[in-house]
Amino acid sequence: MSERTTPPPTEPSADLERQRALRRRQEMGIVRPDGHAQVQWGLALSGGGIRSATFCLGVLQALAKRSSPGAPPEQSLLSQFDYVSTVSGGGYIGSFFTSLFVNGRVSGNDGRAHPPGQGPSETDLEAARRAYLVMQEDPPARIRGDSHYEPDRPGRTALAWLRDNGRYMAPTGPGDWMYDIAITLRNWMATQYVMGTVIALLLAAVLLLRVLLSLYCPAWADWEHAARVAACNDCARPSVLWWSPTWMFSLVVLALGVVPLGMAYWFSHPPKGATLSSPPTLFSMASVLGAVASAVLLGAAVLVGLHPDPDTGAIAALPMGLAACGALVGLSIAAFMFSALRARHQSISKQRVLLTRWLAMGLSVLIGTAALSTVETLAQTGLLWLSWNSGALLSGALGGLVWLLRIGAPKLGDKSTGSLLSKIPTDLLSVIIGIVLWVAVAACWDALLIRSVWPELTLSETVFLNPDALREMACTALGALAVALILSLIVGRFPGFLNLSTLQSLYSARLTRAYLGASNHRRFAPGAGPQARDVAEPIDGDSLSVADIYRNPLAPTHFVNVCVNQTVSPGEQLVQHDRKGKPLVLAPGGYYFDRQAHAYSASQASNELSYPMLYGEWVGVSGAAFSTGLGRGTSMGMSMSLGFANVRLGRWWPGIPAQTPGAPQAAATQRPHRDGLLRRVFTPQAYLLDELRGRFYAHHRRYQYLSDGGHFENTAVYELINPLRDRAVRLIVMCDCGCDPDYEFDDLANLTRLARIDHGLEIRVNDDVFKHAALTDRFGRPEDFLRRPDGSLPTQGQRCAILLDVVTTPSTPGQAHTPGTVVARILLVKPTLLSPITPDIGHYHCNHPRFPQEPTSDQFFDEAQWESYRQLGLRIGEQLFPADPQSTDGQLFWQVCLQGLPTT
Repeated sequence: MSERTTPPPTEPSADLERQRALRRRQEMGIVRPDGHAQVQWGLALSGGGIRSATFCLGVLQALAKRSSPGAPPEQSLLSQFDYVSTVSGGGYIGSFFTSLFVNGRVSGNDGRAHPPGQGPSETDLEAARRAYLVMQEDPPARIRGDSHYEPDRPGRTALAWLRDNGRYMAPTGPGDWMYDIAITLRNWMATQYVMGTVIALLLAAVLLLRVLLSLYCPAWADWEHAARVAACNDCARPSVLWWSPTWMFSLVVLALGVVPLGMAYWFSHPPKGATLSSPPTLFSMASVLGAVASAVLLGAAVLVGLHPDPDTGAIAALPMGLAACGALVGLSIAAFMFSALRARHQSISKQRVLLTRWLAMGLSVLIGTAALSTVETLAQTGLLWLSWNSGALLSGALGGLVWLLRIGAPKLGDKSTGSLLSKIPTDLLSVIIGIVLWVAVAACWDALLIRSVWPELTLSETVFLNPDALREMACTALGALAVALILSLIVGRFPGFLNLSTLQSLYSARLTRAYLGASNHRRFAPGAGPQARDVAEPIDGDSLSVADIYRNPLAPTHFVNVCVNQTVSPGEQLVQHDRKGKPLVLAPGGYYFDRQAHAYSASQASNELSYPMLYGEWVGVSGAAFSTGLGRGTSMGMSMSLGFANVRLGRWWPGIPAQTPGAPQAAATQRPHRDGLLRRVFTPQAYLLDELRGRFYAHHRRYQYLSDGGHFENTAVYELINPLRDRAVRLIVMCDCGCDPDYEFDDLANLTRLARIDHGLEIRVNDDVFKHAALTDRFGRPEDFLRRPDGSLPTQGQRCAILLDVVTTPSTPGQAHTPGTVVARILLVKPTLLSPITPDIGHYHCNHPRFPQEPTSDQFFDEAQWESYRQLGLRIGEQLFPADPQSTDGQLFWQVCLQGLPTT
């Protein structure tokens, strides 16, 4: 069931999803309230790591217990929900819940023990009934040596497994820590090696150029010699820096590119009678005056005396300055005239855009050459100071920074009140750290190359003036360049390195064994050895394919929400600059990306990047909170810093076809991606560089970078209310479990903003609920939860939910409803302390004041922490949802939640 097979080439369809939902309710005998027989209900489990997963487990258990007296498990309130949409941590428990519906997975009655047609095999209805019965198990027990599956209580072992594995990232303690450290160290070294081949290739080329220039250009050899002499004659007393002559490249770029392009802009004044919309001319009044000025300056330089002194060979400063100014003005006029030719059929405004764009490119080249010169200066200086043990000091400093990055990166998302990191400008800090780290690494590689190419560390004063020595150095530099090129080409043959070198495989494997392993009957079969009870050991049956999850038509449809990172996007500035990502939703038959439905690619896997992803891997990617791609939180500095420390939980994936704006879906699917030659030859290096620079192209490149769905939208409601799908999801129970210590509801604010912009829908608080005194103790408005100005939270009570309306507007696409119609209702459930609280929850809160909003970076729950969150979710669910829907309280509750909603 867990083979990496490509699903059949179908497309997801909202129509098929509605038919599936109707069928499951009919076959399970689920009765909806009046008017809701033809519409759907959905659950949305938000991001928030294991905190969200454990709290949501308690809420799901509460829903499983709510039913009419005497009703079977498959007719509980939990079974009323046709969709389970999850993101990040909500996907942990969502994957466990939906895996329960796989035929025979919990019970073992999958027909495998008998010949085909001669033995029992669990039916769809039996699997569904057992799944809801599992969720009624309370309280979860503990796994013991003799724990095994019990048909009458199928949830005992499954939920006990979840309890015992709250520390899923290091379940067995020191042994797992060493295993994790080994993987981390191995992957970090491999990442440095791959980047090192690129750095070495570039630096070897520059070093070869320096040697060749010294060999064939006497002036350059003099500069190299002068820089060496100025730094240290005999290395007994080294100076502070040994400057690299490659700074000359930066001066050339500045003089021939940046300054002239900056001056050329000011010659673009429209001629008399013309406007900015007029075509540009080769000669304008400003350019003519500039040409005159250039001629005057050059003539003045000649008159003053532009000739070398016979004794010193130097030229006086005044004529040199006049000549330089005249040359710069002349170059700026040439740049102006060239831009006028390029924009001759357009306008002066377009000419100005061209000049500004060229200036930006010139600045980029200037920064690049300056960075290269800095690296070489540091490398040469490091060689001089090596005798002072600075090499060991540098290595220790780099190691310390890597350790700090790995420890501190997850805490950047800690929004807890008073957190020191929340007061630091992390973008600026990450840029500085990233630049320092990568410059230091490049300097180390350059020092190694210089030491290999130059025959002696001390370097005699005449080495740059000796042709024989220079020829030997050129041969050595050429050999180093060839070696670096061969190593880069070899690495380029293995694109799978991109995912193998991350922590995603470890993360997904641990999640799979902790949450999907809980429903794997083989772990609890009689006679199963101790290895089956060890979450650190994979066994057969833990993994599931995507097709397995959707095979049982009586299971709720599970949407796994993922973010496709996109910071480079032609024609989509909002995506490029603000959102920096688009939503991708795993669904039956394929996936939804942005506004389109896609089938899985039917092409054969050409490398490991193209292998079909397993269900647990999709859930792991949905929870990839800390990585080089952070959706709307992506920045170059953060990407550089996290990339250096190899804190990479995202995944490269080739699933999304190239798209042409406005083209039919069929045409978009057929269009191949166009990666350039270098990107095809050096695939791992090119895409790894994209990660480090925070440049993600989404479907405009062959491979797309997937990360935590919360990087786009963290409540998991976005897809459920998408009017373009028209699923008729009218009631949504949303567990809002993102880290929100001040109860500012920033995830709800983001959802409201996205729904308005993308869906043309407004989300607003439902005030009708406050008309009923019996409900006001449970419901509130966002401001009722907000932390007070004095830093305290509101008095504990029974309030734990907000009722929201989803309302159409004139801009809602594809809707038959008139503007102002309430098309869906969201029941937002918020983790908050209830009054009175049980002694164990009260004790945990006293020792952990941030409960129930502890930071998401905490992914190691002990027994007390796990049980406190589960019990809180259970208590809130039981407090909020009536035990008997036919009671007076139950009728009032459902009347308010469902009144006014469309019935189709």
